[in-house]
Amino acid sequence: MAAYETGDSGHLAYGLMNMFNYPIFSQYNYYFTSDYGWIFNDISFLVILLLKFVGKLFGVYNQPIFGVIDNQPIFNGAMIATNFTFALLSILVFFKLANLLFANKKISFIASLFFIFLPWAAIYSYWLKSDATGMFFILTAVLYLVKFIKQEPKPVYFYIAFVCLVLTTFSKMYHGFLLFPIFLLFFLTYCDKYKINYSKYLFSKNFFKILISLPLLYLLIILIIHPYAIFDFDNEYTKRWMFMPWEVFIKFFLPSSYTGEISTGHKSVSFITSFYNWFALYSKEPLIYLNVLLMYLLIIPVIFRKKLSLLFIVSVIFCNLYLVIVIFGNRTMHYHLRYIYPIAPLLILNIIAISIYVWNWLKKLPTSYYLKPILASLGGILLILAFADNIIITTNSLLAKAAYKHSTTYQLREFMQKNSDVFSKQKILMGVSVALFPPKLTWINPPASVSWITEQKRHKSNVNLTADIFSLSWISSKYGLQFIKNLDLKFLILNEGNSKIYRDYIRKNHFKPIKIFRASSKEFKTFTTWFPTVNEQFKTLAATSKLIDIHRNSNTIIGSTIVLYAKKDLQLH
Repeated sequence: MAAYETGDSGHLAYGLMNMFNYPIFSQYNYYFTSDYGWIFNDISFLVILLLKFVGKLFGVYNQPIFGVIDNQPIFNGAMIATNFTFALLSILVFFKLANLLFANKKISFIASLFFIFLPWAAIYSYWLKSDATGMFFILTAVLYLVKFIKQEPKPVYFYIAFVCLVLTTFSKMYHGFLLFPIFLLFFLTYCDKYKINYSKYLFSKNFFKILISLPLLYLLIILIIHPYAIFDFDNEYTKRWMFMPWEVFIKFFLPSSYTGEISTGHKSVSFITSFYNWFALYSKEPLIYLNVLLMYLLIIPVIFRKKLSLLFIVSVIFCNLYLVIVIFGNRTMHYHLRYIYPIAPLLILNIIAISIYVWNWLKKLPTSYYLKPILASLGGILLILAFADNIIITTNSLLAKAAYKHSTTYQLREFMQKNSDVFSKQKILMGVSVALFPPKLTWINPPASVSWITEQKRHKSNVNLTADIFSLSWISSKYGLQFIKNLDLKFLILNEGNSKIYRDYIRKNHFKPIKIFRASSKEFKTFTTWFPTVNEQFKTLAATSKLIDIHRNSNTIIGSTIVLYAKKDLQLH
């Protein structure tokens, strides 16, 4: 329910099913699949296509394979399973990468646990988004980079990494930042292994062959995963398809372009304000502030003329550069550590690497010293304490996600399903989600058509005044009044915030509250969220205990308050 019927994930599920419409396999059939996530979309499309063929073969699927947007739970489940599979594979690749770097399975297992329990990485395993797909290709690219450095500089490793980096960029544009450090390391390693002058190699025949082959390979990948990006030039998105995956670099360096106009809800702020907001987040995340510390510690080997791994140096410098770029470029109202997701594995590996280095240094001390066990114990305790919050937050967020049937949104869904005859084909204004609803709401039978009310210019064309339900986006509450003042609405379904905004409209048009969905207590009000890492109440063991009690008590309700209004003259059964 949560993956399909609310939020951005609902749009993605709907967009994937639109790929079965004409033209088949086109990412441009729906705006939410047009910009990124192409790899996840393609794989989900093929999985669902296989399920449809099998269903046809065994006579359990009686709809056309193409041209129909299905609402069947099995297809939505297939999308979630695909996403989870990539999230699981990324953990396995991370383990293999760590083992290749450190040659120790125990250390690799510990590093993998840190990755699993990282809240702003873990959410992508159960949230229907394309980021988990991108992470799999990021780690695969880094894996072959390390093979290239530590084993043998085979050209095939370079090309595999290039393909993976293109695929991860098509999964999410800002993942493309990893192109720079990885290509740099390939270049430096190859020249060092074969003792070739850097500048001389840039003008060599081999380098020229690479410059010719990579664009051709890039075009071939585009042709396979998104052929309409080449052939469908009449589409509004096609005009900039060649640069779309890379325009994130331009946007990050031109914040006014990246954040858009104030009317979009992404209000640009000054660098000082952005720095303050991001610093507040960075300072609370051990992976980040420890890596910033490593940046300054790099000067110590320079002073004592100690040689460090080039891979480690580039990784630390790049991670810190990425953190600065996010502060500079992402000056919006969205301050979430999930935007640091692409460098999450590098942050972990950097800390593990320096921990091993320190441990090996301690082993060189005389055994009679008590300093070695004391320092080792203190370091271990500090690491455990630093990541204790992450383990608790991730555990609690998973418990909260699994409790979706206790949420006020789910209770509303059940109520509307039981009263389909009342709500079917009625004009309804709905504003109960932090994100947009999909264009067809399956809470009502037959499914009701949905039109979005949003002040974003890009989506204005989607406002359909003949729709059954008008869904308020999280930024358009006041703006929505302009669209509904001449509509004969029968029901209003609003959260508390929207109820206050529409207070005068409710009074003047004679609406009355007929049903209220409220959390069992004030504390449970905030136990559902898309981004659990921003919820302070998830950081305690007391929250864990309460979430467990929620699963034990079937009558406990969590989530924000939702009020259902109806016209006073409306006769309800």
